Amino acid sequence: MAKVKIGYLGGCWDLFHVGHLNCIRRAKEQCDYLVVDVTPDEIVFLQKNKYPIIDEKGRLAVVRAIKYVDRAELSGEGRDLGAWKKYGYNILFLSEDHKGKEYYNNLEDEMKELGVEVVYIPYTDGISSTKIRASLQEGKN
Repeated sequence: MAKVKIGYLGGCWDLFHVGHLNCIRRAKEQCDYLVVDVTPDEIVFLQKNKYPIIDEKGRLAVVRAIKYVDRAELSGEGRDLGAWKKYGYNILFLSEDHKGKEYYNNLEDEMKELGVEVVYIPYTDGISSTKIRASLQEGKN
């Protein structure tokens, strides 16, 4: 019997755009069941020193509506062992812009010890929530 591939992907998902959709779709193509974590507003603020434009309930509703997502949660457990214990995933998806950074190299080592494959998802060129936010702010001036 084949082992079910459970994937886990975390993110803020603010100002949801085609890059986000591509990321989620690419992750789903590589697993049988995809869990997507939506980072709560307070944790986004701690990580980025700014709040998302779309609040956590709105971002969660959008992610839950995507056909590639089997389960979406607002947990903020991110990439720590709490998420692995809770969901039992065997594939951790990360954005390729994290590849090679010390934290993520260490995370890869930790995941390997648990039997979890780490897969980096390609970034969609030309679009990001940061660029959208900047464009919106320029329009206000």
